[in-house]
Amino acid sequence: MPRFQDKSTILTFFLHVVAIALVVGSVPQNEGQTTDSIARQIGVAPQNLAKYSEDAPFVCNVSETETVDLPRQKINDDFCDCIDGSDEPGTSACSGITDNDDESFHCRNFGSEPLTIFSSRVNDGICDCCDGSDEYGTGACVQNRCKELAMNKIAAAKKILDAFERGVQKRRQYEEQAAAAEIRVKQELVKKRAELTASKALVAELQDSLRGAKRKEQDQRDALTILRKVEDRGLAVRKGYKYWRRRAKMARQLEGLADNGRRLSEDERRKVDSIDYFDRMHAMALAAAFPQPAADPRRPS
Repeated sequence: MPRFQDKSTILTFFLHVVAIALVVGSVPQNEGQTTDSIARQIGVAPQNLAKYSEDAPFVCNVSETETVDLPRQKINDDFCDCIDGSDEPGTSACSGITDNDDESFHCRNFGSEPLTIFSSRVNDGICDCCDGSDEYGTGACVQNRCKELAMNKIAAAKKILDAFERGVQKRRQYEEQAAAAEIRVKQELVKKRAELTASKALVAELQDSLRGAKRKEQDQRDALTILRKVEDRGLAVRKGYKYWRRRAKMARQLEGLADNGRRLSEDERRKVDSIDYFDRMHAMALAAAFPQPAADPRRPS
């Protein structure tokens, strides 16, 4: 059994087999048979030929209870002897007489397809079999049309095969296009995955840079806060130094005064009050410049 690669090969092989069968079948296989023998086999299907051969007796029922050996001369004599119509396979004598629904005429149609017709159509003047075997008594079939029908069927089958082959070629073309598209998509997918990996690395790098920028910004804010505190302390120190100088000036002005029991003049009292004021302001400036940490309530005083 040959191995086929696709359906096109199968159809081509089938066409070759059909063509060979038609050529072989176009040769009637009647060699070695007499005219009477051939006449008795008209309308007989190939699987039933043994029953109508010269060597075997022909037995049939002539009634529901009686069986007889029928002489060979009475087969296809255009008279229905058997109740099943089996003695008239090639005539219409038993048509409508027997109750056998299978009563039929077999067209051999050498060179084309065999055909089975109702026995009532035998010798009715209409050519039903392409080989004309159903009208052997009327001559209605002037020529054998089996070869023509076979060639028409082969041509129709060839058209189907050509259309199928075109479809197969188109399918292969689509499959090749799909395979190429799949390769392109896979390559593009690999490229996009590489771009995604690079993008993820860039995002991670930018996130690190952003965190570093945030830390740097926070350091700058902390440095600015410290600078402002230093500036505030410097301002407080300068203010305290100012008060200290004015206080020292007042103290020098009062150094020569001795308290001998006399009352201080109004101007002298203002200078003493000024010295006390400058002392308080100097203490406040120092406290602002150098604040003391709050005492821990958990520690004993």
